[in-house]
Amino acid sequence: MNKLFENEIWKGLSGLAPIALMFFIGIFYEPLLATVPAKSDLKVLSGESFEIGKSSATIHTSNGQKEIKYECLCNYGWGTNSFANGSEITALANSLDSSEKVWELSIGEKLIYSYDEIATEKLAEISSAKSIAIPGITISFILTLLLLFKKYYGREKKKELKKLFDLLDCLADTSTEESIREGYLLKVLSFDSEDIVYPLEMIAMNNVNSKKFLQKLGHELGNIWSEMPIEEIEAITFVQLPAKEAAMTVIEQNNKHLYKQVWELGSVSA
Repeated sequence: MNKLFENEIWKGLSGLAPIALMFFIGIFYEPLLATVPAKSDLKVLSGESFEIGKSSATIHTSNGQKEIKYECLCNYGWGTNSFANGSEITALANSLDSSEKVWELSIGEKLIYSYDEIATEKLAEISSAKSIAIPGITISFILTLLLLFKKYYGREKKKELKKLFDLLDCLADTSTEESIREGYLLKVLSFDSEDIVYPLEMIAMNNVNSKKFLQKLGHELGNIWSEMPIEEIEAITFVQLPAKEAAMTVIEQNNKHLYKQVWELGSVSA
């Protein structure tokens, strides 16, 4: 997890994730929530036009004055000058907050657009919006969650490392009885290997430690080194001989290929 958070690509993507999330939601909010009503659910509106605009008009119906909103006339080759005020308007519509949304429109004898035509267009727009927005929102949301987790992880990691450093100080203190230090070692081993391997290597280089304690350190280092590439275990050359021998015994059991590589490089010479 720590390696992921330190990756430069991850840093760039996660930094942009909240902005991308807001962008996708802002741009595609309406298309994602849009629906196309069934034709049978629409009501018929009919009346004389009081004023005809490019995408809205006011008409007088038997139920009073209504404001209707429709697709721009210009999309269908018409202009406002094409129709005189007082023209009869017939529409299939559903109610919005303060107006009627028109799904089929006729002005006079002219059919401007049909329900089938506009419904097909809207369904295509919704499908297209979803094909872009849903993956974008999903990826941005996941990256944003990871960014939040990273901040949480960073705070927790600092607390964890503070505990680890205190334990390592106690472990490195050669004036403490080795039986007590072995207890500290067990606690240190509960932390991530990448956080403890270097300090353990440093302690294993100290010749003040007893042979028994160095063997114990070497055994635990052998377990860690067995999972690492040869390039990252050059410290095996510098640790004290009892630690080195104990580590090699473990490596031979756990990773014979690495064991062979270490011997070939002469890293275990006394």
